[in-house]
This record gives sequence, C-alpha cells and structure tokens, in this order.
Amino acid sequence: MEATAEWNEEHTRLVCELFKEQVEAGNRPNTHMNNIGYATVIDKFYQKTGIQYNKRQFKNKWDKLKSAYYIWKSLKKETDMGWDPVKQTVTASAERWKNLKKKYQGCGRFQKAGLQNEDLLAKIFEDLRNTAEDHWPPANGSMPQSPQNVDAEDHGDENEDKESEEEDESPVINNKGKSVGGAIEGKGKKSKSDSAIMQYHLKETVELSKKSQAAIESIAKQREDASVCTIKDAMTLVTECGAVIGTNEHFIASEIFVKKEQREMFMTILDASARFDWLQRKYDAKYGK
Repeated sequence: MEATAEWNEEHTRLVCELFKEQVEAGNRPNTHMNNIGYATVIDKFYQKTGIQYNKRQFKNKWDKLKSAYYIWKSLKKETDMGWDPVKQTVTASAERWKNLKKKYQGCGRFQKAGLQNEDLLAKIFEDLRNTAEDHWPPANGSMPQSPQNVDAEDHGDENEDKESEEEDESPVINNKGKSVGGAIEGKGKKSKSDSAIMQYHLKETVELSKKSQAAIESIAKQREDASVCTIKDAMTLVTECGAVIGTNEHFIASEIFVKKEQREMFMTILDASARFDWLQRKYDAKYGK
C-alpha cells in the first residue's frame, strides 16, 4: 500500500528547490516536468531525506504549489487591499474576504499567513501564468518584497498536504463564470486577463505538441535497431521513464531484461509514461498488486 506523503516546511522548501533546478535544466517542457525531471527529483529527495515518494505524489505537490501561487498572485492584484507586515500577507474586511473566497477558491489560507517560498515558486511557475505585471494600489504604498520562507500550503490545516488526488489548477473558472485569475468580470466583457488566459492555453497546446513530436522522433532515430539494445541501454531508459532504483518497476526490469526479447519489446514503446506503465504491469503480473 502506498504511503501517504506528508510535507513539513523543510521538505516543502527542499522540493521547491528541486523543482526549480529541473525547470532551469529544461525538464519542464509544458505545464509539468517530464519523466527525467521527476526521476531526478525523486532520487535527490530520497538522498537528502531518506523518504521515497513516487512520481504521482510529487506531481500532486507540484499541482498544489502551482494552484497556491496563482491564487496568491491574483490576491496581490486586487485593489483596496491592505498589508500585514507581521503575517506577511494581504488584509481585507470580513465582507471582502467572503467575496474573495467566492472568487478565488482556496484563498482563505492566506488570511493567516502569506505564501512561503514565493522566490522559488516564481521561478517555477511565473512564466506559465503569462499575464501582465502585477499591480499594487498606490494608496497602499510599495508592495513589500516577497518573503523567503512562506509556505504554499494552509498553515492552519496540515492535512491539506495529504496527497490523495491529482488535479491541474491553473486558471480555474468557478460556477459563476468568474476566473480564479479574475478573467471574466461581466457578461459580454473580456478583460486583459481573459485574453492572457486564452493565449496561455493556446501557447501550452502548441508547445506540448512540438515537444511530444520532437521526443518521439529523437527516440525513434536513436533506437532504430532495438535488437542491438544492451542491458545497460535498457536500464538507462528504465531510469529515464521514472523507474528509479528502489522502485518495483526498476526491480522487475532488472529481472526480466536478462532476456533479449523482453528488452526488444520494451524498446518498441516510444512513450516514457507508457514504458513505466508496462513495467508496472509486468511487476503486478508476477508478484501481484
């Protein structure tokens, strides 16, 4: 049974640093990291903490951090907001918070404290937001510099860190037609944010298509003759698809790849995620779930 991932402030800061490293290394071709990025994060996190989380758990964390960052940046763009220098967060009346919670799902966490690790999260997600520069009302003076240690999770509820579902929460539209990023303000009117979100999705789709095609062509070119694949070659691809040392998938590969036909079959699968699923099925078939 898969262990529940738990994230304290130290581990959250660490995973943000690891995510940033992989983004800067070019391992985030679209809205998420590729398999090489996840495999590297899994390995380095294990080396530093002794805790072995899988790709799904790290993807869940990525999604939660991204959602929190988007909401935080949207709150800072709101007009007529104050600033609490002690809590390092925005302030508003009870009525205003009530309305904000309807507009930005999950923003209530920021009543208690601001966003931790904003410096790292900006380097991971800011270019994905693809929106205009943030605006801070002149009446409130200059916006304080982003704190270095603000958590992306709700300080009042540690159970939010329990990873139990996968979701992509980049700009969310609520049931009233309003965007979490403030895209739609009224019927028949499109704001600048609305256009930015449309551009964001279009750009994301185009880039994903280009990257996927390039990856497939690259793999096909490098592995045209699967029959000459050595055990070393195959195990390198095993690690690249996310089956790092210590996982069931890596273990089953080390067992079955002594047979040439198993390696050849593995090499016919061009998609990294499909390779990982194939190894997972092999393990389940032999040892049971």
